[in-house]
Amino acid sequence: MASVPSHSSLFSLVLILFFIHFAQCEALTQELIDKICHGTQDYNLCIKIFKDNVKSPTTDLVGLTHLTIDLALKNAIDTCAYTQRILDEATTPEVRKVLGECVKDYQLVVEGFQQASTAFAGKKYKDMVAKESATPAAISACERGMPPAFPVNPYFFLIERDKQLKVLISMSVVTGKLLCSC
Repeated sequence: MASVPSHSSLFSLVLILFFIHFAQCEALTQELIDKICHGTQDYNLCIKIFKDNVKSPTTDLVGLTHLTIDLALKNAIDTCAYTQRILDEATTPEVRKVLGECVKDYQLVVEGFQQASTAFAGKKYKDMVAKESATPAAISACERGMPPAFPVNPYFFLIERDKQLKVLISMSVVTGKLLCSC
C-alpha cells in the first residue's frame, strides 16, 4: 500500500524546488547580463552598472530592459543639465556655440529615451529599439563639434559623461533587441 507523504516531506520538496528555481533564475540573470555587456563597447563598465543597479538576482529580461531605459534616460537628463551649466559659464563664442549645439543634441537623446520608455510601457518593443537606436547619432554630433584643441577642463567631464551615456544606450539597445527576439 502506498503511503501518503507527510506535510513535512511535501514542504521539504517544495523548498528544494524553490531553491533550485531561484538558483536557475539567478544564473539566467547573470547570463543575460553577460550577453548584454558583450554587446556594448565597454564590457567592464556595463557589468559595473548592472552590479550597482540590479536590485534582484532574479531580474528577467523585461526588468533589465526597463532598468537600462531608466538609467539611460536619467543619465541623458543629467548630462543635458550639466552641459547647460557649463554653457552658462562659458565665455568664448566658439565654446558657447559648441556647447549650445551639444545641449540640443542631448535634448534629442532625452526625447528619444522618453519615447522609448513610452513604447516600452506599451510593449511596443520594436518602436522602443528604434527610438533608442537613433540616439547615438546625437552624441556623435556633439563630439564632432568639439575642435581638437577644445579646452580640457571642465569639458573633459563632458567627454567622460558621453562615454558612460554611450554604454547605457548600447545596453538599452541590446536588451531591447533581445526582448524583441523572444
